[in-house]
Amino acid sequence: MDEEPPVRFFSPALWLQRYLRARDYLKEIKPPIEIVADLGCSEGKFVKFLRAIASVRTVYAVDIDRYTLDEEGGRNAEPILFDYMRGRLHGPLDTYLLLGDVTVPDTRFVGIDAVTCIELIEHLPVDQIQPFTDNIFGFMRPGHVIVTTPNREFNEIFADSGRKTLPSGLRHWDHKFEWTRDEFEQWCKSVCSKYPDYSFTTEGIGEPPEGKEHVGCGSQMAIFVSKLGPKDREQMRSEIEKQEVYEKVWHFAETKAREDMLQPTENVVIDWG
Repeated sequence: MDEEPPVRFFSPALWLQRYLRARDYLKEIKPPIEIVADLGCSEGKFVKFLRAIASVRTVYAVDIDRYTLDEEGGRNAEPILFDYMRGRLHGPLDTYLLLGDVTVPDTRFVGIDAVTCIELIEHLPVDQIQPFTDNIFGFMRPGHVIVTTPNREFNEIFADSGRKTLPSGLRHWDHKFEWTRDEFEQWCKSVCSKYPDYSFTTEGIGEPPEGKEHVGCGSQMAIFVSKLGPKDREQMRSEIEKQEVYEKVWHFAETKAREDMLQPTENVVIDWG
């Protein structure tokens, strides 16, 4: 007997919905962002979405897994050959893949425009959540922070569909916890209570099936915005003593597109002999 096809819960895929929503928010920030860090970048797939933001000039992608950065990260983040030949249409861009612990401060991130943490926090041991929070909101103090994490309430949809789950009831073997919407909201409030320069909003990503709206979306996202402006953050960057502790694994440098490569190619005759 043929096996039934797997149930498709999200269209497009949930990971893609997260990336698109984060990218779209970053694109709309005013003034436009130039420096952004993706913490817990894993295979580096989100780097391509960041490269597409015209204003971005520097991308830092950080993960604690050297093999993932060496192999998949480098492959996903590296521009294609044509990009090197032509140059970047929007201007120069430096992309760094860094090996590091997101609970440990590194001065390269102080006062940057934006930090993304896409499905990262649930991979941290509970006793590292506060150091992670303090590093971002107390040390880095970026202009904008995006945090996404699974919504545990949605897991009942997976269970009802017969999808195999872990004995813990969590979605992934490396998840240390998964928050309900209320638990996530409480964490966001605790962040802003300790760091009052920030305010936040939350939203869901990945709509539930019809009739199951009570469980919420598959993922949940918080957007934190700092009251400090770009000049304040630039001053922070200029005053701090340089201490770069993360290890550089890859650096991809793209130049501004050459003018001769941007000319129209009409009326070109190719003689094949």
